[in-house]
Order: sequence, then C-alpha cells, then structure tokens
Amino acid sequence: MDLFEAIRILCRRWILTSLMLILALGATAIGTIKLPRTYIASSSVVLLASPSLSKPNGNNPYLSFDGSLNSAGDVVRYEVMSPLTGKALAAQGYGASYVVADALDTPGPVLDVTVTGHNKALVDRTLLGVTADLNAKLKALQVGVSAANRITMITLSYGQAKLSKSKLARPIVVILGLGLVLAFAVPLLVDARARDRRARAQAAPSPGAPSPRDQRRAQPVTPRGRVRVDPGDYLRGDGRDRVRADRPGPYDRTM
Repeated sequence: MDLFEAIRILCRRWILTSLMLILALGATAIGTIKLPRTYIASSSVVLLASPSLSKPNGNNPYLSFDGSLNSAGDVVRYEVMSPLTGKALAAQGYGASYVVADALDTPGPVLDVTVTGHNKALVDRTLLGVTADLNAKLKALQVGVSAANRITMITLSYGQAKLSKSKLARPIVVILGLGLVLAFAVPLLVDARARDRRARAQAAPSPGAPSPRDQRRAQPVTPRGRVRVDPGDYLRGDGRDRVRADRPGPYDRTM
C-alpha cells in the first residue's frame, strides 16, 4: 500500500476518519483541561566570607571568595537536602518538592533552590521556607563562632511560582500523537478487513455446487479402478480396431 492508496481509502471512508479525528481532538482538549498544572519557583543564595577574612581586601566580601566557601555551601546543601530536614519542613507546611544544588553557571559558592508542585501557593510557601532554612542551617553550623569569623549568606534572587508549560505540553503532545495515529490507522484496518472478507466470499464455491472431489467420485469406475470410456470415443490406427470397454487400453484414464 502506497501513500496515494492510503489517501484514497481515507477519503472513501471519510465518515470513520472524521469521527476518529474528532475523538482525537476531543481527547486532547480534555487532557488540556484535566491534566494537573505544574508550577516552578526558584531562588539563589550566595555565601560570603567572614569580616576577618575580608579585611585584607578592604572589608569587601565579594573580593574574598575562596574554596572554603564552596565547601561550606556543600555542607549546608547536604543538611537541607537530608530526609530529616525534608520531613521537618513538610511538617511546618512546606510540603512541595524541592532541590538545592550548586549553581551550574558559576564556580562561586552559589546555591540554587528549585521548588516544583501542582499547588501554586504551596510552591511559593515552600520556596520561602527552604530559602530561610538554608540560612538557619548555616548559622547553626557556626554556633560558638565569633561574629567576626562567621560566614554569612544573602539571597541573590527570588521568584514567584510560574506555570511550567513544558511539563504540560509533553503529555498533551503524546495524547494528540496517539489520537492521530489511531485516526488514520483504524480506517485502513477496517478497509483491509473488508477486502479480506470480500476475497474469501468470491473464492468460496456457490451453494449446491459439487466440489472437485465429488466430481471425480461421480465418474464411472471399472472393477480394476480404471475409468470406463465409451468404445466409440477413441479409435486405434485406421479406425478398424476399436478399444474394448471392459479391457484396459492405452487410452484409458485412471483416478
């Protein structure tokens, strides 16, 4: 089956094709309405050197980044990402899923917080709680350290929850694609089954017609298993010597 033949079949069965297309579009519309929305919110924090470490650089912490800040950020990240902290945050009403990771676009001690969920208000609330908990964990790690030697943390960016269109588009595309495949495949399958039935009906013998086996059985047979023929049907030589019906000759036919 080539493309043009498939198009002819679809046009010939346009009612079924149209019905399947309507069902595919309807399923896509229902999916767009019923599928849950996914919201994403993110924030970024940076760790700054202590006042004593920044003093040689004119008390400017942004000129005093070193590897110890990255190590401190990793410790804080592991603390906040631990299952115990996750349960504690959920118990406080911050139940959306969150991830704290090192920023990929900078080698500095920057941590990115990403919160996802189906409830926009819960996503915003969880982002606020996780960002605040990062600072709380850093302070808890430095209990007993003088203020002059403490690492500090500030928030670089903070965003409200937004609808993730990519997460919504993927299942919609899958539903639409499957619907279109069925819309074109079902009419072709129905037409193929109909052609097979017609071919079998044409090949089947008409009612009451004898089969080839029955036709062979209806022919007269001699006791020796040979078909009896009329002596006048065949002549041997110049016609003076005829074949005897009760004696097998070279012109006799067997079953």
